[in-house]
Amino acid sequence: GILSELGLLVYKNHTKICAGWIYETNSRSVLFGWFISDRNLEKSIREEALNLLCKEGHRICKELGYEFVITYSQNTKMMDRLKAFNYIEADKNVIQLIKKL
Repeated sequence: GILSELGLLVYKNHTKICAGWIYETNSRSVLFGWFISDRNLEKSIREEALNLLCKEGHRICKELGYEFVITYSQNTKMMDRLKAFNYIEADKNVIQLIKKL
């Protein structure tokens, strides 16, 4: 598949709420992102789940030995959430490209 095998999925009462994936590198940095959430659920439930996803994702990245987490987002609310977790903007107006090999 195109997504990493190292993914996190947050449930509440057997309902999938949100997910994110961790991509390991051979550097001190790890990629954590490709966040999704069920927009049909209550905002407060999604927010709580996304905060848990971030906390657990960061814990796992640190346990794996990484010093920096890199992520990409165009979603303003997600960017604000990440900034609340001490992320800083490194680049603006970045376009992600992909090529199938």
